[in-house]
Amino acid sequence: MTSVMLWFAGCANNSLYHSAVARGQVVQISTSDVVVCIGKRDGAEPEQLLNVYRIELAKGVVEEGESIWQRVHVGKVKIERIIDDHFAKARVIEGKIAWT
Repeated sequence: MTSVMLWFAGCANNSLYHSAVARGQVVQISTSDVVVCIGKRDGAEPEQLLNVYRIELAKGVVEEGESIWQRVHVGKVKIERIIDDHFAKARVIEGKIAWT
């Protein structure tokens, strides 16, 4: 819960943090809804579909120069409403989006 609040606070209060780190992050999850750190300022609009990825350590051998991180597609969300310049509420339409 603390990390969610830190992400939420960081996204809203610091434009550099928002643009460089938090933009696009899922900051809150309920059964079928999420809040994402993307809002009016980022060009988000209701009905937009967004792919959701989880960043994980790569499994197996990683060649020199390759990233040890990999993006794993976990689902899709549809923006239902824009909350403000930084946040939007979205509905999970595909996959299982959960904290790990």
